This record gives sequence, structure tokens and C-alpha cells, in this order.
Amino acid sequence: MIRIRKSSIVPTELSTKGYGANSVQAAILVDQDDKCYLCERKRSTDFQVEHLQSRENCPEKENCWDNLFIACGYCNQKKSNNFDDICNPSRTDVECEISQKIDFSTNRVLFKVQTTNESLDRTATLLSRLYNGTRPGLRTTREERFYKEFIQQMNVFQQAVLRYMEQGDNETEIKQMLDIKAENLGFKYSILAETPVLMSKFKDSVKWNRA
Repeated sequence: MIRIRKSSIVPTELSTKGYGANSVQAAILVDQDDKCYLCERKRSTDFQVEHLQSRENCPEKENCWDNLFIACGYCNQKKSNNFDDICNPSRTDVECEISQKIDFSTNRVLFKVQTTNESLDRTATLLSRLYNGTRPGLRTTREERFYKEFIQQMNVFQQAVLRYMEQGDNETEIKQMLDIKAENLGFKYSILAETPVLMSKFKDSVKWNRA
């Protein structure tokens, strides 16, 4: 999860047709580079408009532009109306505020908040449920497939980083993997942040949606 770009231009149809209007959905997809704002997976067709603060708990924000994001069905179902208090990803440098790492020894993904903050804590809790499952140590079939797909993609990035550290001949490849349209950028950021040499080299490639 990383900071999300949110255009200051509100689609005209939002006030007349609501968040389900085609132009509204298209605008959000452009802002988010066709990715789910929670798991960062590309969702060109399998997406839903997600309310940061749910319609159930905050009906007055149903068609509020700042409250609308694109999420995949998996993440939207997990979040539901139980996490209205997570941080606003268009106003928070999530990749900097929450360390996102894989612990291969326990087959779990770890999310550590850098500064104590209630909304960040809740965000970390939600992300943990997405990647580790609702019941500790026992992922459902859907949760397990989500996790394995994620691990496969991250292994490719880690191998690329290792090759760079050993040979230094694939800088372009890594920069492509860090492009704003790529997936799992929050995790990639944490990998680079662990090694000062890498962060120094690729710092200009990881300023996603930040000034």
C-alpha cells in the first residue's frame, strides 16, 4: 500500500449520477493507475468503488469525492464497514509510515507502524488480515491463493535486487519494477529502505505521489 494520487478535479457526473457513473469510476482508475488502493494489484476489470468511510456508517459521504477509491473485490469484502478509521491514503505517505515486510520463516507478512497513530494502527491491522488471513495461522483457500500470488511476484523483485547487488547490470529492470504502474510498491519500498545503498540509488524512483 502506498500514497494514492487524488485529482482535485471532481467528475461532473458525481453530483448527478453518483459514484457508480462511468466517468467517476474511470477518473478514480486513472488516479490509482488501475490498481486496488489496498493490495496494489492491477484491476482493469475486476474492481469496485470502495468507500473509505462506509456507506453504512457514513451515508452522508456516499458520493464524496475524497471518500471514493478503487479496490478489488477481495480487499473490499475484507474491509467492509469494519475499518472506517484507517488512514486516508491520498493524504498519507503509507509506504513511509508503515513498514511492509515478508517473514518467510513464519509464512506471514508483517506491518509495522513507524510512529504511533491510531489510524495507521488500524490500517496495519487491515493489511495484516488481507495478507495473513482473518484467522491467525489458518488462511482460507482464497486467502492462500492471494498470498501465494503475492509471494511469487515479490520473489521476482528480490531476485532482481540480489542480482543488482552482485552484478549491478540490471538497474533499468529494477526501475521498471518501481514504476508507479507496477504492483506491490509498498513492499518494494521497504526492501530498498533496509539497504541504504539501494535506497540512495533508487530514491528518485520511489517518490510515488509525493512532492
